[in-house]
Parts: sequence; structure tokens; C-alpha cells
Amino acid sequence: MAPKPSPVTLDALVQAPLRLLAPLSASNAASATGTTAEAPVGEVPNGADAATAALTPAEAAPSVMSQTLWATQPALVFAVRRPGCRLCREEAVKLASNRDTIEGQLGLNMVAVVHEELGVEEFQRDFWKGPVYLDEQKRVFTALSGGKIKKAPFWKLFTPSVFRNVRRAGKAGVQGNMKGEGRIMGGLFVIKQGDQGIAFQYKEKTFGDHAPIEQVLGACQDASAASPAQPEV
Repeated sequence: MAPKPSPVTLDALVQAPLRLLAPLSASNAASATGTTAEAPVGEVPNGADAATAALTPAEAAPSVMSQTLWATQPALVFAVRRPGCRLCREEAVKLASNRDTIEGQLGLNMVAVVHEELGVEEFQRDFWKGPVYLDEQKRVFTALSGGKIKKAPFWKLFTPSVFRNVRRAGKAGVQGNMKGEGRIMGGLFVIKQGDQGIAFQYKEKTFGDHAPIEQVLGACQDASAASPAQPEV
């Protein structure tokens, strides 16, 4: 029996340089970048719809360190295996359908992290509808795999479980393509505010292996409850 992989520690996720590709609405710009300064490049003007605004080119995108994403509020970090993958898009839709609860009620910062730009605009506009960051150094994906990039073998595409996952996404009406690097396994983190640690982590084991949404929502509640009370204004 293969040894159970060690859980990811918060130290493995900090100091990862990320570039903001997908634009932010004015209401969440400060929280997603961890600053209250001038609006970052690519921010959607007041009144604009973040789901339909243009993608920011990587060379012009503002760069932040990963820990700023959870510096002032807890965060849900969705590490996307491939933006064009219908299975990744299916998970994005499921998470995005709970955005009002996760962001609005529980106060988490919901972000997606990708390791390539290909397909990000469509992924953000039609499925995720929230901030997307580029992890050029693949630091988040390296942390997920215990210190080195984990690539699924090609033959895993033809296993019964993957066929079931593809059928499930098809029944949900989610379409995709085969463009891009799709073998680097992703996953999901729910991270408590500041240096309090990781409330939940899920490492993708095969194509279309999603974090159970009930566990994700439970972890979001725990992370929200652990946040310091905000002073009244």
C-alpha cells in the first residue's frame, strides 16, 4: 500500500509570486490583493461586470505574494489543473454557485490559481466568474504534490472513474476542450486568516476528482469562525 501523502503546511504556500489575470470588481479589489492602495491593473471600473471584462495580459498583470490572499480574511484557493478542461470547469461552476455563501455570508476570499494562461478568459468569464491568478513558478501545485510537480499518467484518462466523471460533467451541460497541459494535478485549499493555518485541503487524485462540496462549505464555516472580530465603524 502506498504511503499516505503528508498534508500541506501553510509554510509551503507562502512567498509564491502570483499574477492577477482575471479582473476584479471594485468591491473585492482590496481583499483579493491584500491592499487598500490604488486599484490594480486590470480592475473592472465601477459598475462593470467582472465576469465579462477583458483579461489582463500576464506581462501587465499586477503581482502579489500568495500570503496576501489570506492576510486580512480567510481564503478559498482553487488550484485549477487546466482552464479548458470540462471537469475543472464543472468544479468551478459548483464552487461559484456557492459564492454568495462563501464570500457574502462567510467572508472568504475566493480565488482560482492556474499554471498557464491558455483558456483562462473563457474559464473566468463563463464558469468561475471571480479572480484568477497565474502561478508561473507552479509553487501552489508543487506544494499540493509534496514538493514536486505531480503529473498524472496519460492512461488514467481511460479509467472507468474518469469516464464516469466526464459523463457527469456532460450531464451538467459543461463543455471543454483538449488545449493545454492537463496532467498537473490540482486541488483546493481553505485557509484561515493570517498565520492560523489551513482549515481544509484536497489533492486531486485523478481527472475530475473534486473536493466534496459539503466538506468545503464546512471548512469555510470553520475558517470564518476563526477570523478575528472586525471592529465596529
